[in-house]
Amino acid sequence: MWARLEAELRRQLASHPSRPKKGGKPARRLNPKIGAYALGGMVEDFARGCYVLGVLVDEDLAIDTLALIWIRSVALADTSV
Repeated sequence: MWARLEAELRRQLASHPSRPKKGGKPARRLNPKIGAYALGGMVEDFARGCYVLGVLVDEDLAIDTLALIWIRSVALADTSV
């Protein structure tokens, strides 16, 4: 499972050019392997909370929120100093 996530993350990162940070320095990019484990773990733990532990959430809102976190991690450059 993690290898598929990593491959998809690599594909997504390749299709989004990174934007330079303020001051013209190169932007840091998400590491595909570590990002796959982190993002996959986020979704897995969220699902465990909902479906195993019974945490009640609006499913459509949860899907939108998790997708937004994923998209932002891929599409936005790191703006930290």
